[in-house]
Amino acid sequence: MMRVFGFLAILCVALSIVVALTAFRYERVDRTQPVSGFGKVETLKSPIVAGEALPVRIWREKARGDCPVVSERTAISQDGVVYDLPDAEWSGGAADDPYLDYQYPTLPFMSDGEYQLRVDLTYSCPGGLTFKYTQPPAFFRIAD
Repeated sequence: MMRVFGFLAILCVALSIVVALTAFRYERVDRTQPVSGFGKVETLKSPIVAGEALPVRIWREKARGDCPVVSERTAISQDGVVYDLPDAEWSGGAADDPYLDYQYPTLPFMSDGEYQLRVDLTYSCPGGLTFKYTQPPAFFRIAD
């Protein structure tokens, strides 16, 4: 009976240590969102030629720079045609800059006309935390 009690006591101490270490690691995870807000997205060059990169300036309040981001992009024409643009994974830019200049690819077969660029962002932060944002739209024109 004493052996069983001793085994259970050692098991309880081991489990307590595991729970304490897990709680300590959980408390140390930085839960600060990488972006606290978006201002505007302005197109730096329009019109562009189909297949040419679209340069934009993204105004945002970024709080941390240790979270890589995946951006899923679509362009919607004035006629409602949706073009899936290539996705990208990248660092997301420095946290201390008030804006970010970025170039989004377009497709060579996009027809002439007015477009709206929509970008959904997923930040993957240390500790397994993910944050999702929708960037304000950017408006541009494709012309030959």
